[in-house]
Amino acid sequence: RIRSIDFGAFRDLRNLVVLSLVNNQLEVLENFEFQYLVNLKEFFIQNNKLYKIESYLFKNCHFLIEISFNYNKLYQIERNTFNGMENNLRNLIIDN
Repeated sequence: RIRSIDFGAFRDLRNLVVLSLVNNQLEVLENFEFQYLVNLKEFFIQNNKLYKIESYLFKNCHFLIEISFNYNKLYQIERNTFNGMENNLRNLIIDN
């Protein structure tokens, strides 16, 4: 199970369209973590231990239409986390 993501881990995955990090042990998503995933459309991270999502997490992810954070322990989502996604994001699911 994944506990952390190294910065730049997705640098060479610019064409990735769907990312699933379901059923891991992630606790925090850092600033700019997914900035290289410029073609990402769907992001699923259910059933982790997330308690904090830092700002600008999805910078450059302008095509993202669905995000699911179900079954985590979220208590902090920083300002500007979803900046630049206002026109395309259709489903944002946050259900602890």
